[in-house]
Amino acid sequence: SVARLPTRQKRHSAPFRSRHRQPHPATVLPVASISFSENHYLCTRIIHPMDNPILRQFNAYEIIMFLHEMHQRGYEKLRLLSGMSPNGCAWRWFIYPKVLMKTDNRFEYHGDFVPFDCPFGSTGDGDAQSKSYHTIDEAIQCNEGYFNLARGRDEEYVRWFSTIVEQSKHGNYPIAFADCYLAKRWTFTGNPIEIPFPPFYPDSINSIANFTDEQLLSVAPFLFNQSSAAELNEVLTYQGPKPDNHAICEVIRQAIREKKGLISHIDFFSETKEIELFAWGDF
Repeated sequence: SVARLPTRQKRHSAPFRSRHRQPHPATVLPVASISFSENHYLCTRIIHPMDNPILRQFNAYEIIMFLHEMHQRGYEKLRLLSGMSPNGCAWRWFIYPKVLMKTDNRFEYHGDFVPFDCPFGSTGDGDAQSKSYHTIDEAIQCNEGYFNLARGRDEEYVRWFSTIVEQSKHGNYPIAFADCYLAKRWTFTGNPIEIPFPPFYPDSINSIANFTDEQLLSVAPFLFNQSSAAELNEVLTYQGPKPDNHAICEVIRQAIREKKGLISHIDFFSETKEIELFAWGDF
């Protein structure tokens, strides 16, 4: 059977603007790559453009139900940052795996913009019902390797997220930022209740080194900076002699453990002109 988003009766049709306004002007910045500090090397270097045209068609209720379904499927480390546009007319969302956060939860606690690229979007539709003709599986396929980074248990986050799921059934959606950043807790559209900041215990990036070769190759492009990702792609798509997938994955594991990047090399003076991959430089 094909999993589809659940349908709810329409209960709220008022625009977001009438539900939540903050008194002080501020700017909600777009997704970009920023640097907090050197020890947050992973967060500061993920700069791959991410888009999910299926999720972009979902309304606010469907986005929450998508995350809820993903948690039920075992992607419990998939997280949400959401808030209001400065004019209060649109609800903005960012979805990302916990492992990319490493030791940094600053953007979830301060309503700051996400320091790495991830699927994101904006919607003015707050009706508590499903409207999309697309399935959850179609949405997953757009970023399958990326979502695989979120596989694993995070029971505390799922329990915290259950409040968001229940509120969404009444057309109320979580707000971490709006016209001004919320300093202490998250709130909701259409409801004055507040919830604590999302629970967060850092994941070790080294855990990814234990992935199977197939799993590692599917997620590797999202783990390194743009230059290293291009070097890896050069090796994987090379038409001449090259290392087998297991040898390539061993180099990737070395780079993860040693917090290095990737670089390829071809010896054009050799007869075979075989390409090689090395752990080198910055992550």
